[in-house]
Amino acid sequence: MVTNASEIAEHTANAAREPVGAQRHGAHRGQSGRAPLIADDDCIQLDIPVIDIIHAEFVVLVNRLGNADPEEFATLFQELLAHTRAHFSTEEELMRLTHFPGRREHLTEHGRVLGDMERFADRLAAGKTIFARAFVEDRVPDWFANHTRTLDSDLAQHLKALGGDWGRRTG
Repeated sequence: MVTNASEIAEHTANAAREPVGAQRHGAHRGQSGRAPLIADDDCIQLDIPVIDIIHAEFVVLVNRLGNADPEEFATLFQELLAHTRAHFSTEEELMRLTHFPGRREHLTEHGRVLGDMERFADRLAAGKTIFARAFVEDRVPDWFANHTRTLDSDLAQHLKALGGDWGRRTG
């Protein structure tokens, strides 16, 4: 799991110095020379710190996977899977504690994504890196943007309406 706050801070600081959308068009590239899979303008802030933090960690991991060499890809994918389980657990606990009305749909989506990730982890364990890499590069960025803008945004609005301190992890 990404726990290095300085890595997240550096990523955010670098993005702040660039025009919005520049990363998508190749102005900002990772160490391997490839553009990040999830650009900063695709990572909307929900103004719920506990969610924004885990989303930032998720983005760092996905982008590291996009630049990973074959030897490190499997290890990073396992980190992403573990992080995603914890990420979803945190959101699910917030939904449970606050009786979020969209909980069932949100849980179904989490289950579907974790199932996909677990199947690709199995393929990775069998030495089939190409499938997991295609999943990370071709499906995860769009899924994350859509999920954040819809289901997570609805959860954030629900939490804001309730008030309270949503700045720390629940799980």
